[in-house]
Amino acid sequence: MNIAIIGFGRLGASLERQIVKEGHSVTLKVSKPLKEEDVAALEKTDLIYVLVPPTALLTTALFLAKIKKPVVIGTTQWPLDQKASIFKAFKDGGSPMLYGANFSLSVILLKKSMELFLQAAEKVGEEFSIRGLERHHEGKVDAPSGTANAWHQDLKAYSQDPMPAFSYQREGDEKGFHQIYMENEGNVLAWSHRAKERSIFAQGALLAGLWLIDKQGVFTFEHYVETLL
Repeated sequence: MNIAIIGFGRLGASLERQIVKEGHSVTLKVSKPLKEEDVAALEKTDLIYVLVPPTALLTTALFLAKIKKPVVIGTTQWPLDQKASIFKAFKDGGSPMLYGANFSLSVILLKKSMELFLQAAEKVGEEFSIRGLERHHEGKVDAPSGTANAWHQDLKAYSQDPMPAFSYQREGDEKGFHQIYMENEGNVLAWSHRAKERSIFAQGALLAGLWLIDKQGVFTFEHYVETLL
């Protein structure tokens, strides 16, 4: 299978290694804005990954929606006012698209387990204050991380008091640490995930991309994970 990577940073390099390891080929790597001369190469690919900064996402996504190839978007911190335009472009163009803030299967399943716990706790009258912490490498620009913001959005409704935004730290080469604290009068719980290698994100992204190829519509990485349960 021929695969293109648009935006080539830490995750892009890890994804390339995973693609080759699984017997596929990276036939195009682009670290600059896409141009018309890239169309011919893109049309020869079977799957396209987008890992560009948020500021470049809208123009990149609208460009790729016209190519009519499956696209996986791994850019985090999308400007909210751009999502509708991007979704519409892929739906109108008939190209399948999948996006995610985090491509670790473990991270998605951990969040699901937290939600199931909180739903069960509510049924027996248990309420918790919920707080979050995330830590990443010094070069990560967005803070809090996309995963932290997604967790905050999904969990804040369960908190017995207003859940603040995640605390965050930037240090060393930390590949990704997320932790949720839940506390009430009788309990203190901590749910955490630490990525030891970036390959876990590349592995999840590749699995989701291969799943996407024969689909139609717009999906999240969680949609893919749901098919495994």
